[in-house]
Amino acid sequence: MQEVLEAEMDEGGLNEEIRRRTCVVLIFPKHRDAAPVRTLAVETNENGWRQPLDQHGRSA
Repeated sequence: MQEVLEAEMDEGGLNEEIRRRTCVVLIFPKHRDAAPVRTLAVETNENGWRQPLDQHGRSA
C-alpha cells in the first residue's frame, strides 16, 4: 500500500485518489451554517453507500 501511495504522489494523482475514495457530505444539512466536509466512506459495498436514503436513514 505504501508503494502505491508513493507512486500516486510521484505522478501527481494523490488528489484524484482522495476524491475517488471520499465523498462530500453536509453536517447538519438543514442548519443555515451547514458546512460541507470530505469524509471517507465506511460501507464496504461501494455502490450501496451511495444509494439514496429514506427519511429514517435507510436505503430507499
